Amino acid sequence: MRNGLQKGQTPDRMIQKPVFEGYGAGTEKSKRVRAATIVRILIITVVSAGALFLLSRASLFSISAIDVTGIQYYSKSQIIDISGLSIGQNGFQALGMQNIFDFFALRCTKVEKDIIESCPYVKKVYAKYRMPDKILIEIEERSRSVVIPYQGFGLLLDDEGYVIDVVRDHQDTGLPIVRGVSFDKYALGSKLVAESDMYIDIVITLISAIRQSDMDTADKLSNVIDSIDVSDLKNIKLFIGDRFVVNLGDGSDIYYRVSALREIYYDGLTSGERGIIDFSRGNKPFFEPEPVNV
Repeated sequence: MRNGLQKGQTPDRMIQKPVFEGYGAGTEKSKRVRAATIVRILIITVVSAGALFLLSRASLFSISAIDVTGIQYYSKSQIIDISGLSIGQNGFQALGMQNIFDFFALRCTKVEKDIIESCPYVKKVYAKYRMPDKILIEIEERSRSVVIPYQGFGLLLDDEGYVIDVVRDHQDTGLPIVRGVSFDKYALGSKLVAESDMYIDIVITLISAIRQSDMDTADKLSNVIDSIDVSDLKNIKLFIGDRFVVNLGDGSDIYYRVSALREIYYDGLTSGERGIIDFSRGNKPFFEPEPVNV
């Protein structure tokens, strides 16, 4: 026969071995590993719970100081009241124990959650127990960037479009007034949801461009812009007092256009000039002076 095989013989390479050979033994080993892991986790949990119980009743770990840093819009006492912490409280009780990791990291995650939910100006918060007797609360606040008129009031927004405050008089904030954004409702501490995300996105981008152009210079564009109109996204406009109307066009190359505007305003125009600065006609800005009455 071909290749020396007798009739009825099968080549070795064609003999199929069981696909799941040894599967049962592997499964039993995996079960034992899982069981051992579960036991270890249970032991760690029980030991940690016991340790926490003992530590939470030791007077050595009573809080004697609560430090709060990074606040401008809130007082230290306001943050402490919201946190629920108090002098004399056991430091381990302050951890809140949202999960076992809080215990090992000494993070007061419940304190962090309560502050974030109660303080719209707060962007980030880090609360940590420093043994044996101190709590440190580090806060990063949001900054006021623009104001949007709404039903007779003004909504203050930060540079990410979050509503951080409501004021009675939007004309008296010293911030650029944004017009042309339509929305039905808002929530303090949340990002403003407009009828179209494009309107909020262009406002956020414009704020970022203005801040970037203002870096490392005393001649800040943010100090002279009175209002922003995004009602027509093909002709986004800035108003600088009663002297200049700036047409930024459709928002393309907005960082370049804002930077160029700052140079034009502070270095390219005389104090008596008025008119329209137009970026919508091409690559270079065009200045159309206001006619002088004679």
